[in-house]
Amino acid sequence: MSVEMQANPKVAKSNLFKVPSDLIVVDQNFNLRFSYNENKMRELKESIDYHGVLNDVKGYKSGQYYYVIDGHRRVMAAQQLVREKRQIDPDFELRIPMTTQNVGESEQTIHMILYNEGEAFTPLELAMGIRRLENYGLEVDEIAEKLNKTKSYIQRLLNFAKNVSPRVKKAVVNNEMESTTGMNLVEKCVTETAQNQELDRIRAEINDSEKPSENSGKKKTKITNKKVSKKQNLSETIKKIEKEESDVIDPFKLDLLRSAIKFQKGEISEDDLRQMLS
Repeated sequence: MSVEMQANPKVAKSNLFKVPSDLIVVDQNFNLRFSYNENKMRELKESIDYHGVLNDVKGYKSGQYYYVIDGHRRVMAAQQLVREKRQIDPDFELRIPMTTQNVGESEQTIHMILYNEGEAFTPLELAMGIRRLENYGLEVDEIAEKLNKTKSYIQRLLNFAKNVSPRVKKAVVNNEMESTTGMNLVEKCVTETAQNQELDRIRAEINDSEKPSENSGKKKTKITNKKVSKKQNLSETIKKIEKEESDVIDPFKLDLLRSAIKFQKGEISEDDLRQMLS
């Protein structure tokens, strides 16, 4: 199974090839996407069947195989098309234009984010990509500069990736909750327990508002920002501030706030509170 070189005036000839789809690997452990829209994937497959893969994908070669950096949807749709065609013609072959790049893992992730030509990444997918870059050793300032984003936005996404509870993450991945809603919920509810409680509250509210007869044949209501409680939880807010501003917080004032919360919850008496304040 040979690889053909393809001429393209915009790309160095030595880097552009027409690669048989069987030699291209989509590494889902490296890919940032959690899911794909089935209708859009079907439309893309039909387009490839009619026109072929028009835009070259980006990748790198390792051994005899080519690994995708950008263009995962195109490759997956093309490979699905090949599998269907081979049920009729076992010798069917489809070649995909690929530009090869010799870059490290951190640069591969940066390229995947910057040069994504398909459906935009969700905030959760971006957040996981940014956390991966941090794990590669990049600082927030460096990530912001490379991705042409503000430092505050990168930090916000990074906090989302680090703090999101498994249940909230699953709700976003399964398209039950908007990704931006998930990020706002995590910012409001710092702990995993608080996030899960808010998720349960929203689900119960949706179930109560939708009668069984109304649900038949209809899509489940998606969780958006309107569903997230606007009430501020003092305990959660203190935890958030303590986490983000630990180097400037006055420990004495923090203890007083915690004592006030305990008094409000009935965990300590008025006499206990007076003794703490004296």
